[in-house]
Amino acid sequence: MDNMKWNEKLKTGVAILDKQHKDYLSLCEKAYKAANSKSSGLSAALKAANKAAAQHFKTEEEMMGMVFYPELQGHKNLHDKFLKMEEAIAKEAELGADSKKLADKIKEELFDWFVLHIEKNDLKLAKILKLNNIK
Repeated sequence: MDNMKWNEKLKTGVAILDKQHKDYLSLCEKAYKAANSKSSGLSAALKAANKAAAQHFKTEEEMMGMVFYPELQGHKNLHDKFLKMEEAIAKEAELGADSKKLADKIKEELFDWFVLHIEKNDLKLAKILKLNNIK
C-alpha cells in the first residue's frame, strides 16, 4: 500500500478544512484496509467516508460563498461529481464486487482524487479564505 495519510504538503492553514481533510483521508485508509482484508466493515467505512466528504464539501461551499469565491460553481461541480463516484463505489461494495478492485478504486478514485483536489483546488481556495481572515 502506498502511504494513504494526510501530510504537511496538504496543509491549507484553514483549521476546519485541515481537520476535515485529515478525517476524510483517514476514512479512505480505513475503507482501503477493509477492502484488502475482505472485512465486513467495508460498507460502513464507505458510508462514513461519503458522509464526511459531503459535510466537508458543504463547509467549503459555504466558505466560498462567504468570500464570493469566483470559482464556486466549478468547484461545486467537482464536489458533486466526486460524491456520485463515491456513491457508485459504495454501491459496488454492497453488491459484493471484487475486493481487490474495490481497494484499487478506493485508492485511485477516492484517496488520490481527494489529494489532487486539495493540491489543485483547496490550497488555492485557502489563500483567498486567509486573505479574508478565515483561518
